[in-house]
Amino acid sequence: YIHKTYIQKGVDTRIVVDVISLALSDAYDTGIVVSGDSDLAEALEWVREHTKKRIENACVPCSSWSEEIRRAADGKIQLTRDYLEGCY
Repeated sequence: YIHKTYIQKGVDTRIVVDVISLALSDAYDTGIVVSGDSDLAEALEWVREHTKKRIENACVPCSSWSEEIRRAADGKIQLTRDYLEGCY
């Protein structure tokens, strides 16, 4: 067995580009970013300040769900077991 490690490169950048460009092209009314990463907070703030779009943040509640991204969002969705079981 050979253990391989995969490194994500540019994922945050791609999410930021998509969140902003899709808002500007009127592709959504409410965007939901599923991440706890504080690096995305500025993109959420930009959308809120420069468009009339609503932007929400969903994440599994844990210590890696940054306060910055929660504050930047219009709404927060806690992806708890109960919440997710209600989805199907």
